[in-house]
Amino acid sequence: MSKIHQLDIHAIVDIRKALEPALQEIGAEYGLTLTLGRGTYSTENGTGTLKLELATLGENGEAESPAAKDFKAHAELFGLKATDLGRRFVSNGSEFEISGLKPRNRKYPIIATKVSDGRGYKFSEEGMSARLALYAGEVQA
Repeated sequence: MSKIHQLDIHAIVDIRKALEPALQEIGAEYGLTLTLGRGTYSTENGTGTLKLELATLGENGEAESPAAKDFKAHAELFGLKATDLGRRFVSNGSEFEISGLKPRNRKYPIIATKVSDGRGYKFSEEGMSARLALYAGEVQA
């Protein structure tokens, strides 16, 4: 590995690749998941930052996001049940899975992941119970 003389996007990518295995090892040692988030850099100053996200492991051995924890704690305030976390529904012909809740987002507090590509989307609480019921076949369309 050669030394970095200028901090640019290629250097950041190389640094991230080198950090990932080290973070996995440290995370395993402490029972956490350590994930690199977004970063910034300045070619002029030769400085940069990388966000490090830490999460404890749940009972199933997987990391639980803050949005998932919020969902379990506050789902009933939005007409849902804590057990609805991970349930699927259809919106505009695409299948989604509920992945969390952001209670401070008044307009679109429900966070879901599009099953086909893993992208995150926000939904209003309006009609969410009906979408879940339709998907589960509890209501005749």
